[in-house]
Formats: sequence, C-alpha cells, structure tokens
Amino acid sequence: MPGPGAWPFFLGAALASIGGWLFFHPQPPGGKSFFSTPRWGHLSIGVGTLFGYVLIPEPLGYILATALVLFVQLHWVENRRWSASVFTAVLAAVISFWVFGLWLKVFLPAGIVPIRTGV
Repeated sequence: MPGPGAWPFFLGAALASIGGWLFFHPQPPGGKSFFSTPRWGHLSIGVGTLFGYVLIPEPLGYILATALVLFVQLHWVENRRWSASVFTAVLAAVISFWVFGLWLKVFLPAGIVPIRTGV
C-alpha cells in the first residue's frame, strides 16, 4: 500500500530520469538540435530570475516582484513583445495575488504596496 509520499517520489524520480537523459543526450539522434541556436543565455537569465525571486518579494512586495520576474521571463527569455510581456506579467501577478492572498488567505509580503493579506 503506497503512502502519502509515493506520488511525489515517483514524480520526482521521473523528472530526474528525464532530466538525466536530456543532460547526457542533448540532441536527437539525427544530430540536428530542437532549437536552431543554443539558448545558454536565456537559460542563465531564467535561472537567475528564479533565484532572485527568492530575495525580492520581501522588499518589493508580492505583486511587484511577481510582475517583474514574469516580465523578465517573458520578454528576455521567451522573446515576447514589450506590450504583451507587460500585460501578461501584470495580469498574472494580480490574478495570483487575488487567488492566494485574498481568496485563500495566504500571507504574502506587502513591500512597497501596503495590501494586507491572510487571516
């Protein structure tokens, strides 16, 4: 009888296996890459913003930090237009704030914008 940690364990094992396979076999057998150019710069920006997201919500606040990280991810990693990146980042930050901060009552850092959340 599997316990409550079985699903996360098997999911983690599957992700680690797929990641290991892709690490040791980055190109398909034909020799042609999935993408035409290497994206190491995009990868470093993406990973850097995720590590930075650990530090910036407390001083900036949840909404501003989330919108900023999403904008960087959309514009510089995914090469979206400025207007689409700004609109999507702000909309996603506000919706996630509404869901987690107001509806589910999760404590989120207020930062610059003093909006109180949680119980």
